[in-house]
Amino acid sequence: MEITFALTKNKQVFLAILLTVLSAFPQIVSAQDTAPQGPIYIVQEGDTLSSIAFQFNLTVDELVQANLVSDPNTLNIGDTLTIPGLEGVEGILTTQTITLGDSLENISKRYQVSQDLLTRINHLTSPAEVYTGIHLIIPQAEGAEPFNHQTLIEPGGSLLEAAAAAGKNPWSMVQSNHLGGTWDGLPGDIIYSSSGDDDPSPVLLHPSIQTIDLSPLPLFQGSTAVVRVLTDEPAVVNGTLDGYDLHFLPDGENSSVALQGVHAMAEPGLAPFSIKVEFGNGSTYELEQMVVLERNTNFLGNRGDEPERLTVDPEGLNPELTEPENQQLRDLVAPVNPQRMWEGLFAVPGYNREWLTSRFGNRRIYNGDPTIYFHTGIDFEGGTGLPIKAAAPGTVVFAGLLTVRGNTTVIDHGWGVYSIYMHQSEIKVAVGEKVESEQEIGLVGATGLRVTGAHLHWEVWVNGVQVNPLAWLDNTYP
Repeated sequence: MEITFALTKNKQVFLAILLTVLSAFPQIVSAQDTAPQGPIYIVQEGDTLSSIAFQFNLTVDELVQANLVSDPNTLNIGDTLTIPGLEGVEGILTTQTITLGDSLENISKRYQVSQDLLTRINHLTSPAEVYTGIHLIIPQAEGAEPFNHQTLIEPGGSLLEAAAAAGKNPWSMVQSNHLGGTWDGLPGDIIYSSSGDDDPSPVLLHPSIQTIDLSPLPLFQGSTAVVRVLTDEPAVVNGTLDGYDLHFLPDGENSSVALQGVHAMAEPGLAPFSIKVEFGNGSTYELEQMVVLERNTNFLGNRGDEPERLTVDPEGLNPELTEPENQQLRDLVAPVNPQRMWEGLFAVPGYNREWLTSRFGNRRIYNGDPTIYFHTGIDFEGGTGLPIKAAAPGTVVFAGLLTVRGNTTVIDHGWGVYSIYMHQSEIKVAVGEKVESEQEIGLVGATGLRVTGAHLHWEVWVNGVQVNPLAWLDNTYP
């Protein structure tokens, strides 16, 4: 009993000392036990602390300290993070991708946030920096909904007429759009109000234009861009994207679509986009806007790592041989056939989709020369004699021997889309022949000067530009 009593007494003394020591130091609490002041960001799919910190011009340490994050590697979709350094800003911080026709003024009206605040949060130096495809940070009061109803003041019209046509109170529209009065709305202005609908409508551009859509946003190297214009009446549509003329073709009633490849070595930054819509009554609508074009970090050698290094016959790099052949291919794929012959996904042309030895866009160095090339297609490995299949229905426009590329077949699928099959040991189709999807068109080989072994090199061209063929196996265009 005496021993037990002694131990109990010692425990009491120890606990008393421990409590005294702990009370002398500030307690460490978890983020859930505090209520930090400042705007809140809700973690989205694909977010990391690094990407969030970069988005808000912070360091990871600043973000960790502000939220008392115990494990920076544990971040879940839906988690909330306080964003420091935004004095005077409250509510939820959302991220919106800027679409065609958007401007800082329109976004300010739609979300009821001042242009000055949007400029400060997004570190903009001028309203002109709101480019199509950028991600803009927008603060929203908790529970607040953006104005998603748009009213366009038509040419020769007034705000009063636009409000009457939309069934809205003009004075309410004046107040919500921060106008001086009903006289302050000018023809061509977009007036925002609440509709009670959860889904925002596309930005209004013209009384007869429902949408002008460009995807993907932002653009990226090697992608296939789809531009769709939907109008209320028949119209003629023309445009350009990053220096290429767009070819619009009908795709449903009053719907026009153009497909355009983005070059794998296009300079990251801003790509010019323009469009002109002409209506039967002689009226036109024109839009010019810069679109964000991003570097594709999936390409080997495009992210600071080593490019592919290959050794080939030096004659396969001789400009006297390569340039005429390159021009021959460009000429073959230049025509834009208005008949679309494919539907849905492209089929795998190689023997096995998993047998890939090199992907599209990879930077390449040949024979140790410092010149940087890029891989213009994808390579399916396989021994000589394995079957090659057509990726989609089309018409054969070339089937023959090329010096650098070997036995080559070019198929026109319509709408400026072509597929090319190189290095074949045997070609099984002829020019002018109609082929079906997955029809055998040749056999794998190792022909041509620029080849390191038997394989199928497969390319997809869209309006004169090579694009990532794998995207056509996984995505439906348009």
